[in-house]
Amino acid sequence: MPELKLSTEISASVWKVVLWRALTAVVFAALTIFWQEPSAAFVAYAVAAVLLVSAKFTWDYARNDSAPAYLKAPMAIECAAWLVAAIIIVLIPQPLVIGIAAAAVFALSGVLDLLLWLRHRSDYLPLKDQLMTGLVQLGIGVSMMFVLSMDAHAIGGVVGGGMVIIGVFLLISALGYRHDAKSTSDSR
Repeated sequence: MPELKLSTEISASVWKVVLWRALTAVVFAALTIFWQEPSAAFVAYAVAAVLLVSAKFTWDYARNDSAPAYLKAPMAIECAAWLVAAIIIVLIPQPLVIGIAAAAVFALSGVLDLLLWLRHRSDYLPLKDQLMTGLVQLGIGVSMMFVLSMDAHAIGGVVGGGMVIIGVFLLISALGYRHDAKSTSDSR
């Protein structure tokens, strides 16, 4: 199987968006780690915020100049689901509602990311990231089922634990894209 190379143009078009999504996940994870006694309202607004900001950067990723057309529909569904879940969580900031909405949206997002990776990983190389984000998001969704009866702190902890994995992985990926984009442009 021939080795596939990531073009400079693709690397340059995705690194900032991937970096911003990574930083969003890391900031949320830090909040859940260091905020010892969060209220249900705090967890609700924090989860809603991470869903909204992640949706924005995911949509920017899907509509960048190098992204193929087949990327837009599944990522639009993912972003719309995040938006709906965020609205539900803000309107009803109760631990059970936060847990159910987060479980559903992360499971759906995980499945969509895994399907994108499975079908198109060799067509558009940045989709290699969808394997990890898909597995972790699916893991968050499934794990959330076990903490539905617990308090907001547990729900925030499950989402935060997944976000730290996604954040670190995407941060490494973004820095790799940046290096690829910069190293090729420097050699010209």
